[in-house]
Amino acid sequence: MDTNKNLIYSARFPSPQELAENCDHQSIPKAPDFKKILERIAKKMSAPPAPDYPTRANKFIRCAIDLSKSWEIDLDIQESPFGLTADIYFYCGIYPDIFTECLCKIMEMSDQMSAWIPPDSVGRFALSFDIFSHKHICQPQQ
Repeated sequence: MDTNKNLIYSARFPSPQELAENCDHQSIPKAPDFKKILERIAKKMSAPPAPDYPTRANKFIRCAIDLSKSWEIDLDIQESPFGLTADIYFYCGIYPDIFTECLCKIMEMSDQMSAWIPPDSVGRFALSFDIFSHKHICQPQQ
């Protein structure tokens, strides 16, 4: 063991086999009814329109298109009942700082971002940016 290293955190948990051996199957509570859970969520959820959505949507679209045209990056912008999605596809590689700054702008505008590797191309990845047209509100349980 290297004496120059200090252990900050360590955890060991029972293996699935150990858990199964020590499990009292009688004491496992019955799972709640999924339909009732969905009904409870539906009663407590609301989605009022976001008042600033049209302005944000226009800026978001312009920024994504500018990024695509400036750097010749594949782009799909889609509208759904929930808002806009900008899927940006580009090849892995080194991009200059200005590109990173442009990319950061659209990240900051986004409500949600996801990334994935498209199955049709090696060495590529895709970034998806969403802005939502409605504010999702879940009332606390009373």
